[in-house]
Amino acid sequence: MNEKFLEKYAQLIIKVGINLQNGQNLIIRGDSCHWDFVNILQKVAYQNNAAIIKTELAPPTDLTNRVKYQNAQYLNRTPSYLDYEIQTLIKEKWAFIRLEGSSDPDAYEALDQSRNAILEKAYREKSSPMIGAYMNGDCHWTIAPVPTFKWAQKIYGTQNKNSDYTQKLWDTLIPILRLDHEDPTLAWQKHNEMLETRMSKLEQFGLEYLHFQGPQTNLKIYLSKYSKWAGGYFKDAQGVRFNPNLPTEEIFTTPDYRRTSGHILITRPVMVLGKYVENAWFEFIDGQVVNYKASKNIECLDKFFEIDKQAKYLGEVALVDLSSPISKTNTIFHSILLDENASCHIALGRGITAALKNCDNMTKEEINAIGCNNMSILHTDFMVGSKELNINGYCFDGNTVSIMKDGHFAI
Repeated sequence: MNEKFLEKYAQLIIKVGINLQNGQNLIIRGDSCHWDFVNILQKVAYQNNAAIIKTELAPPTDLTNRVKYQNAQYLNRTPSYLDYEIQTLIKEKWAFIRLEGSSDPDAYEALDQSRNAILEKAYREKSSPMIGAYMNGDCHWTIAPVPTFKWAQKIYGTQNKNSDYTQKLWDTLIPILRLDHEDPTLAWQKHNEMLETRMSKLEQFGLEYLHFQGPQTNLKIYLSKYSKWAGGYFKDAQGVRFNPNLPTEEIFTTPDYRRTSGHILITRPVMVLGKYVENAWFEFIDGQVVNYKASKNIECLDKFFEIDKQAKYLGEVALVDLSSPISKTNTIFHSILLDENASCHIALGRGITAALKNCDNMTKEEINAIGCNNMSILHTDFMVGSKELNINGYCFDGNTVSIMKDGHFAI
């Protein structure tokens, strides 16, 4: 892609994604192969009055070498300085950009999951305060895709040896990111307004629970009096908006993690601990996963649930219908960022405090005390949408409303 286009994309990430404020500090993370785009992103951020930019780029081998070769007694070790660094990042409200797209999306396929789980748990425990700051909107953050050759190859296959796979992925993403508009910022403002309209309609119903029905799916997800619908943008304590995901098509809420019941089919591959779990299925009783299956890499789910017992409970339920431009591509992107915005999904693990009512000024202890929000150290999305999915909403006043019919919004 030419530099003019990449600058346009960088402006979108800076102005709509993190909505960088004057004098705000910024961290950019990604694969080392993103360096050329990061140079442009840095330039645009400084032009928009960023104060300090810290760049952290690493290849997949940064993790694979540690998991493969590190002495086992050091796998759970994290740098002591991170405690101070994380508290400083939160206190100073640093913004955060993560670039999606690996130079080798299959790099973690051969990892020993027992060793990888030890490292993952240690990292998650250490970074839990930072994750909490992102979940409740204390710090601006966004995740945005940057195509790579091997990622594009994984999506499209390797049948056509002469194909420019990276360009093909860019061509697919341009309308999804609304970069085909003369003013992408305005296009995203209008899109956020549409999502806000959907959220408002759901709020008006006063939903007690959602009933998901479809092939191998019969699941009831209960909400709480604190649940509120969110989507598109987050707001910080000063009311400043930012978009945590570019792109985003979902509206979501934080359920009462203690009350989910039934079973549900996962309809897209999901990366868990570095490997793609396929054709998964979960059964819930009293909120907890009590049975699960998968046709590929089920051992990753085993290790995932061993890391934190709260990972067996829900932290999010999100609605995306088949009119999503991502869904319309009929493409498996092998990316949570894109695949979750092509499909309704549930998340196992931590709840999103930004989707709870009257919790903006609560401490972590006060949020824990309300009892309905899952405070796991993990959060992983699992896609459940399909053209056969129907969702009915059951309201506290006794009314029933059709929310989705055959994968499309009915409201």
